[in-house]
Amino acid sequence: MGLEAKEAVPALRGALADPNGYIRERAAQALKRIGADARSAVPALVEALRDPMVEVRVQAALALWKIDRRCQEALPVLAAALADRRADVRQLAARALGAIGPPATAAAHALRPLLTDNESDVRKSAAAALEKIQKRTAAAPGPG
Repeated sequence: MGLEAKEAVPALRGALADPNGYIRERAAQALKRIGADARSAVPALVEALRDPMVEVRVQAALALWKIDRRCQEALPVLAAALADRRADVRQLAARALGAIGPPATAAAHALRPLLTDNESDVRKSAAAALEKIQKRTAAAPGPG
């Protein structure tokens, strides 16, 4: 992203503690877009995994994956969001797991129930995520 983005990391790290949930969510999204240059924000993002707002937790999990490939922290948060009462949150979590791909295999079991979700967009996102997780896994060469 460049020097300007990297210089914004301290402010974005601080914004993860803002009282406004929308600002916390957007800060996590911005850190995700910055990627590896936002590595100094990892501790604050790990803390954001316990945010009261599920959208912030999901965006923090995605940011951790993008910045530092931290699956061990991201997957439980995303799997839990798949059971959220709100369809948009379930869909966001399914898309996030699909974006992670094969490393999200451990969360595939949590995606399967969404294949029969009442919301068609959630069903489609879950199916696409499972395909991305399994397709890439199946394409990996086996042992020799």
